[in-house]
Amino acid sequence: MKNLKDDFLLSKEYRHLNHGSFGTCPKPIFEDYQKWQLALETDPVNFFVNKGSVQLQKSKEALTHYMDQVEKLWVTLSIRYKVTPFYNSITNAPFDKL
Repeated sequence: MKNLKDDFLLSKEYRHLNHGSFGTCPKPIFEDYQKWQLALETDPVNFFVNKGSVQLQKSKEALTHYMDQVEKLWVTLSIRYKVTPFYNSITNAPFDKL
């Protein structure tokens, strides 16, 4: 049987049984994450303005294979894009807490 620990970047001395709750992920996923991080860091405007929305749409389409009600799925570059219109539509009185 394959040792799944070899698929992760964890130290060979690491012995905790619940490593997933600490953010580690399989090596191929981490490598892909680094690719996206580099694309963001080298040209952030192009990443967010041109590439980001296209990639989010591809992600949404890929998720349709796993979800029954994909029309309810929110996919956004920033939660601010979705929350700001809602927040601006609320009538606030002085000292209201949101």
